[in-house]
Amino acid sequence: MSEYIFLYGTLLPELAPAKMAAAVGQLRVVGPATVPGRLYDLGNYLGAVLGGRSRIRGRVFELPAKKSVLKSFDDYEGTEYIRKKCRALLQDGRKLTCWIYEYNRDPGPAKLVPGGDYLRP
Repeated sequence: MSEYIFLYGTLLPELAPAKMAAAVGQLRVVGPATVPGRLYDLGNYLGAVLGGRSRIRGRVFELPAKKSVLKSFDDYEGTEYIRKKCRALLQDGRKLTCWIYEYNRDPGPAKLVPGGDYLRP
């Protein structure tokens, strides 16, 4: 059975750092999606806080069968993020259960990303 991950920021393929390129390159695009939550601009990276009426915009990807790819994401995100399951609403109306990395700290005075979409100015 396939597993999926919802990405919303610096791990998107076009933004991924060089050290994550190999892991990100093994993902298969499923499509644009949203999850309930707020997206914060923390400076060099983002923080998602799940829940509420706002939506975070990103993309769903299918993970490869090898668990080493998900482990690479876990190692990269460290203790600042918790990997959780969420329900993503795909642009075509389907809903998928996905992994997401939720910020594991109080975002404090960090600014909200307008419209929950990091790629839109």
